[in-house]
Amino acid sequence: MKNLFLIIPVVFLLIGCGGGGGDDASTSNPDSPADSAAVNDESSAKFESLVVPDGFNFKSSYPVSIIIDLNETETMFLSVYGKYSIDATGTPVPDANSRIIAGEIKNGNFKGTITATSQLKSLLIEAWYVDSTQEPFRETVSLPAEQVNITN
Repeated sequence: MKNLFLIIPVVFLLIGCGGGGGDDASTSNPDSPADSAAVNDESSAKFESLVVPDGFNFKSSYPVSIIIDLNETETMFLSVYGKYSIDATGTPVPDANSRIIAGEIKNGNFKGTITATSQLKSLLIEAWYVDSTQEPFRETVSLPAEQVNITN
């Protein structure tokens, strides 16, 4: 019973003090002139006043068809890269971490589709022979493009 008499005043003391440590100056008054000015500035811009340039769309990626028709009967291996550098001799050197697709080319033919993003500006397409003494076929292609056709 003694404990009950001690608990009740402590509870009233905590409720009466509000339990918070902040002061009134830190609370925001939503009816203050500064807040209403900010609301008026935001509401003055109307959706109808927005101008969208011709050709704009929300797509961040698009399909690119890759069609390769090389005059080869030998099996080759294809790699398509999104990043590469050019060495001192002018030869494109791929960034191995940027490989988009890899596969086999039979009888010189390949057809496939990749998804390119708007940040992708060019591709390096390499076709390697099984015989490593032969130089690979390399071609760089500028993007954006809907289709890439490579023939020799």
